[in-house]
Amino acid sequence: MRGMKMSTPEELDFPNLSKEYRVYIDNLKRKWLAKNRYDSRDVYEIMPAWERSKVQGRIRQWGDYITPLAEAWWGERGYRIEWPTDDSKPVRLFKLEVV
Repeated sequence: MRGMKMSTPEELDFPNLSKEYRVYIDNLKRKWLAKNRYDSRDVYEIMPAWERSKVQGRIRQWGDYITPLAEAWWGERGYRIEWPTDDSKPVRLFKLEVV
């Protein structure tokens, strides 16, 4: 098969894992937000500074809550997560080698 790259089993499985992960995280987020949502009448851009600070606190709380759960979920499936220092960048996943 000239010019074609054969996919590894890990590459074939990754899209399915990504879908499972999204369902898992969405379910956790829905439950977490039901208890931790910050209610405001203002959109973030026009909130007073004190209120924006509270919203940023909730965002940090979500990160603290979800990080170990996400790392464990991927770890159980043979992957390691690398979190970016810049929140505008995506996380990176690395397949762990079995030695």
